[in-house]
Amino acid sequence: MSSLSADQTVIEKVLHQRAEKALSEVRRHYPEATLEIEVMKDRGILTACEDRSVLSKEFVETEESIRSPQRLYEYYRVLKGRARLVLIVPKENAVETFLHMLEFNQIWLFYYQIYFYDEDGNIRWMDRTTWCELAGRPYDTPHHSPEIA
Repeated sequence: MSSLSADQTVIEKVLHQRAEKALSEVRRHYPEATLEIEVMKDRGILTACEDRSVLSKEFVETEESIRSPQRLYEYYRVLKGRARLVLIVPKENAVETFLHMLEFNQIWLFYYQIYFYDEDGNIRWMDRTTWCELAGRPYDTPHHSPEIA
């Protein structure tokens, strides 16, 4: 089995796991929403729509596809279109992707989620604690303002 077909197998596994969950998440607010699944050679895309409006776009990236110079612009367009953005990346790229996506927070585009998957297609949500764990950094709990006596 070639590496490409192994990637495609994992992409399809991750896509099908996320498809059911994505549709239920979107249908909580948009009961008539539909979901389109696209499988390409190096990535997968889930698009939730209602009528002609894109509500959510999820990208299952591979190590090759995430490196494309147009990816950040593609994500930017989804966010500017007021759709939910979900990225599902290989575990090896999760730390780097998390940092790249923080750039969008500076321009108030922070309605995205990041997940990562392992070689078996198991998906895990990426939050700050998980990022610290993967980056090998200690997680410091956020400090609150000091109390005024």
